[in-house]
Amino acid sequence: QLFNDTYSPNTYFSTLYITDTKSIYHQKFSTRKDWDGSNGSQLSEGSITVPNKVIYDPYLQTDLLKKEMLFFSPIGQNNFLVRDSNYDQKWIVSEDHKVIAGYKCTKATTEYRGVKWIAWFAPEIPLPFGPWKLHGLPGLIFEAYDASKTYTMQAIKIEYKKSKITEKDFHELMKIKNNNPISYRQYLEDKDEYIDNFYRSRGQDQDVIIERRKAPRTGMEIKFEWEE
Repeated sequence: QLFNDTYSPNTYFSTLYITDTKSIYHQKFSTRKDWDGSNGSQLSEGSITVPNKVIYDPYLQTDLLKKEMLFFSPIGQNNFLVRDSNYDQKWIVSEDHKVIAGYKCTKATTEYRGVKWIAWFAPEIPLPFGPWKLHGLPGLIFEAYDASKTYTMQAIKIEYKKSKITEKDFHELMKIKNNNPISYRQYLEDKDEYIDNFYRSRGQDQDVIIERRKAPRTGMEIKFEWEE
């Protein structure tokens, strides 16, 4: 379960499918609900709630052999297959421990694209995967959150069984615009251009000039390696 203490606090569920060499992370935005802080955290001051109209449930694949991540993300009404090659995450493992869902977990920290992450992993399950893009520890990540606890991800159930989703071609899990994946950098540039064109066309329709001012970046990634 995920808890997002953002301007519109919400919670939703996801599923992490794991094989020996790959993981597929299925974000179920369609399960999103307003969040009341029941997991022990407090909502941000000035928070608002909005109706859930999201029916978009994308996938993200982490491939140990290819050392890459593939995921789906939209630009306008079209879905694109994107490749993220920033694979390595340098973790610092601590001596801190706690029990989560009956498993002894160890604390580790990393900084990934400008955000500090804290993760609790279970060496008893020696699979180097976790929610979202987090991976690379000597055990399954049971819990993860950023330093400000804006984003929190917690494992609530583990099942040992086969799933047909791991046997499918990842490209076919969603309808996409491109057959070959584009780089994450290219995707972000194309999306930014699409937004600029959208505001420009709206201005032309209304015979006015609409100036788009970019706000400071927020989210789970705030600084990219090509910007350094």
